[in-house]
Amino acid sequence: MDSGLQQADLGAARWAACAEGKPLTLTGYRSVARTDGCKLAVIRDQIQHRFAVDLGVPKDRILVLETYTEAASAVAAGEAHAYASVARAHSGFLERNSDLQLEVVAVPPNEKEPAFGSFAFRKTDEAFRQAIDEALLVYLGSAEHRAMMKKFGFRDAEIDLVAHLDHSRDSN
Repeated sequence: MDSGLQQADLGAARWAACAEGKPLTLTGYRSVARTDGCKLAVIRDQIQHRFAVDLGVPKDRILVLETYTEAASAVAAGEAHAYASVARAHSGFLERNSDLQLEVVAVPPNEKEPAFGSFAFRKTDEAFRQAIDEALLVYLGSAEHRAMMKKFGFRDAEIDLVAHLDHSRDSN
């Protein structure tokens, strides 16, 4: 897992799904790390595995699975207490699988800054990364972008966060 990550620039992501009512009162990776016996499911090759380790979740309490369905089923069956991935993906998955009785818990920003998706580039591909950034600066927040995102349930306030985040990078 780490060999590819050392060669790429990656963004962060938020998580998580846990049993409804949050019986362990989990609020993020650090609460998983502090809670004895708490197991966290992650999807193989997703960045959340590294975030969990970096934020103190012991490796022996991380259950690595292949799919959202496996991870959600592990939580529903009590084999894990939560699973980490991207909050928007969790919401969509849980809307289609409401029988699982899980809920989304967003990691607090003081633990892991929110991210809205990212691209990975070889560090030697600076010109390519810059060309993509320039195209995104034009596209994000545009009428075309808003129309597309609204089809997937995003509200203007959420779209504005992405558009303003990207434009603020340009001014730095």
